[in-house]
Amino acid sequence: PPPTFVLTVINGTGSGSYPNHAVVPIVANAAPTGQKFDQWTGATVADPMAASTTLMMPNAATTVTATYAVIPEPPPGNWHDITWQQLGTELVFRVKP
Repeated sequence: PPPTFVLTVINGTGSGSYPNHAVVPIVANAAPTGQKFDQWTGATVADPMAASTTLMMPNAATTVTATYAVIPEPPPGNWHDITWQQLGTELVFRVKP
């Protein structure tokens, strides 16, 4: 069998041992409250701005990290929340009258 190398995925899934050139799916964990997925850092991935992407395994142990950014608070004022639900996903929009 070909040699394998360790992939460590921090804040996500996909960690394991893979051979060189294996295309590995990686997925970021859900963002903490008040934050959103920002980007992948560390190893090169197919789409660093996508929470779900792939990584081509190099011929060495490597680490990739999902990072998160704080969602800014809207400016003060009279805001109204509008909730939209579809297939178990809930989105809340804030609008100013």
